Amino acid sequence: MQKNISDRIRKSKKCHALRQDLLDQLRAAGIDTAVNRDLVEDYISLWVIKQWVMIDIRTRGPVIAYNNGGGQSGTKENPSIAYQLKLSSQMLKILKQLGLSGEGAAGGDAFDGL
Repeated sequence: MQKNISDRIRKSKKCHALRQDLLDQLRAAGIDTAVNRDLVEDYISLWVIKQWVMIDIRTRGPVIAYNNGGGQSGTKENPSIAYQLKLSSQMLKILKQLGLSGEGAAGGDAFDGL
């Protein structure tokens, strides 16, 4: 099931538009090399993971219940929030390394168009 959802995210219109926009920016800047195209694919992979993380945050919320089985239970921050911040930071680093802009690229949720 997870692979199916990942495939749907990768095949979404938003993912395709994002990849195409970044590749177009590479061409326009005259830096369309194999190494830079590989970095774009790394960016897309992080974007797909970020979609999963955002689904988890929407599904479980920002605060989740826990029970460690030792009699301790309570609530804690959803760890996906920290993952989302780390993913966003790494994605921005890739854009910066390429000298590209995220503006105009498809953002948001891959499931908007599904």
